[in-house]
Amino acid sequence: MVEWDNLCREIQALPVEEQNDWVSWSLENSGVFLTMSVYHGMMHGAAITHFKEVWRTRVPPKIKIFMWQLIRGKLPSCEQVAKRMGPSKGHRALCGEIKDCNHIFFTCHMARFMWSGVRELLHCDWNPIGDEEFIALAQGLAGPLRRLVWFTFATLSWSLWNIRNKLTIEGKLMLIHMQSWRVLVRRRDKTLLDVVRDEVRRLHARARAAD
Repeated sequence: MVEWDNLCREIQALPVEEQNDWVSWSLENSGVFLTMSVYHGMMHGAAITHFKEVWRTRVPPKIKIFMWQLIRGKLPSCEQVAKRMGPSKGHRALCGEIKDCNHIFFTCHMARFMWSGVRELLHCDWNPIGDEEFIALAQGLAGPLRRLVWFTFATLSWSLWNIRNKLTIEGKLMLIHMQSWRVLVRRRDKTLLDVVRDEVRRLHARARAAD
């Protein structure tokens, strides 16, 4: 039913003209059928339409490349590093689960918090568990709303990726700040601060052990 609703929206968004219909071959810019284009399509695969949304999103070029790698599952997550025989077992340092792109951006507790913000912003009930489900939801939109969703997804994903890296790599710096600024905290709050500091130290130790 979701796919049917998406198809109906696509049809309703098409411009209606008084002219007669005509046949156009989508694998050629000219619209003319060529056997060579059939062979090329079979050998290399058809164009993936959602990549067009990535390249059209009004964000810096490096963010477009980041989104392209995210959707293809090629970001240097622990899973990808492990596949390339790098220093990783494929598990996320912060929660111990398999760390692929879908986990980082959709199902991790930090990602779920991000998506709760999206639901609040867009007044929707979106809770995708992977990039394919997000793309299906975005494809059901049209015009400015679709562009806004892709722009929001780009900014939030890039922010989440950087937060994740800083929390993993620069956790030691956070501990230094917490320790050095402890003297400024009220005496009755220092016990709670120490608990938080010990938790951050534990997470940082897990991250270093995984690396």
